[in-house]
Amino acid sequence: MKFDASIVQEEFNKLFPKKIKIKEIDPKKLQNFINKYFDNPMSNTTALKSCTKIKGFQPKPVTLAAIKDDLMRQWAFELNERWKELCVYIPNKGNNPKRNSLVYVPNNVIRPGARFREVYYWDSYWTIKGLIASELPELVKGMIKNFAIMIDNYGFVLNGGRNYYLARSQPPFLTPMVNEYYKYTGDKQFLIEILPTLEKELNFWLVNRSIEVTKNFKNYTMYQYRAESTVPRPESFCSDVRTAIKSNEKNKAKLWQNLASAAESGMDFSSRWMRNYDNPKLEEIITTSIIPLDLNAFICGNFRLLSELYSSLGKKRKALTYNKLYLKMRSDFKEFFLYTEDEKKFGWYDYNIETKNQNIHYYSIMAIPLFTQCYDPKKDSDIPEKIFNTMKNYGVFEKANGADDFYGVQISLKYSGQQWDGPNLWPNHEHMAVLGFLNSGKENLKNEALYLAKKWLLANYRLYSECIEKQMWEKLSAKGKEGKGGEYVPQLGFGWTNGVVLDFLKIFNEQIKFNSTELLNIKPKKCF
Repeated sequence: MKFDASIVQEEFNKLFPKKIKIKEIDPKKLQNFINKYFDNPMSNTTALKSCTKIKGFQPKPVTLAAIKDDLMRQWAFELNERWKELCVYIPNKGNNPKRNSLVYVPNNVIRPGARFREVYYWDSYWTIKGLIASELPELVKGMIKNFAIMIDNYGFVLNGGRNYYLARSQPPFLTPMVNEYYKYTGDKQFLIEILPTLEKELNFWLVNRSIEVTKNFKNYTMYQYRAESTVPRPESFCSDVRTAIKSNEKNKAKLWQNLASAAESGMDFSSRWMRNYDNPKLEEIITTSIIPLDLNAFICGNFRLLSELYSSLGKKRKALTYNKLYLKMRSDFKEFFLYTEDEKKFGWYDYNIETKNQNIHYYSIMAIPLFTQCYDPKKDSDIPEKIFNTMKNYGVFEKANGADDFYGVQISLKYSGQQWDGPNLWPNHEHMAVLGFLNSGKENLKNEALYLAKKWLLANYRLYSECIEKQMWEKLSAKGKEGKGGEYVPQLGFGWTNGVVLDFLKIFNEQIKFNSTELLNIKPKKCF
């Protein structure tokens, strides 16, 4: 805003009295009001500023220079430069904080890109994976410190860096972020300082998102996405009002909570959250009636990581405490989420409180417990291969209808029009699937992980190279194009996409090879 909120509100009330109906508002008059009292969010006068310098930045870091394939190495160097475009900071403690919605944090952040101008929580894990490949630990440390400040101020990490996200978080990835930073730097002093904050965040989820559920006559403590909001999301106000237009006041409040809770999951929106899989409707979203396997797998993984991090410091008592929690969660997770009645559909599935049954439909979340290691690698060493076979049975490793090739693992096989459904491919889910199979210890699955990573890299490189502007997308389609659907148009940038590409090139630096027929037929054109 160009003026304080009280002045803007007063002037708005003068022009548009409360008795006036929305349909009676003159659009031109409203646009003039907006132009007079609000800055363009993309203008240079906004509170977010582009970073002038990234400490330790190298045009050709050693990690990326080690990539064997010439084209992939050059691509990695070009993506490395994109960090400078996506890096922003908030000057002067917010620069009139009462006039904007930014949550002040002192350190530089990498934003996703395009409409996402501020930092986002779970995106940052995959961004950080890329920053580590780019050898930028100080930037990573600063981003982690920013999230720690949110926890100190609010008790949890906000969905994103805006005060309208104060009612919800996103999947808990701060502990994995710290683990990645610590593995790279060995910075024990920072680990000692940050561990109490990680415990505080975990406690937020254990206290505020827990639910007692009875299944097969046994009681379980599980966790769900459950935002503390019963009003339209401020960032999607009109969409939420339209979605609830046919609901009464009581049902509207619940509907809006379910919409916000799906946003807390990061998967906004998906048929996964809707009452009727065969005919998914956004107005029939029931997020708070779902016990999501991914969130519980993330919490399970956080228990394991906290145990390992405390153990690395010689804190045996703390390490043992979290290891016990991990083993208990791992056991409960298997009993609660693992479906074994049909060998062809063997796997982990969400649980529906309303139906008291699991939702036996394919979603790529099925591979997440492999990524978080929420299974017994000794007693259940066959699980990774069974999960792979189930995904194969569903046909997710085959090219989609109408596609000329296989480009990646679809988020679901339901084509609902929502962005977290088929035919979309999301970089974070591709990454978790690849890492889950890679870390299984099975040689055949390691080969499959390499195959999936190669296909993902090829899909992104083709899109990147087809346009003279050389852009990266938030998500892709199984048809090898940018992903679509949902509340907004395809977005460019893009933080976590770049991060996943760089991490794959780091992991498979000697194994990724592309032949000329795969890459040299690309003819760039002007796209934007």
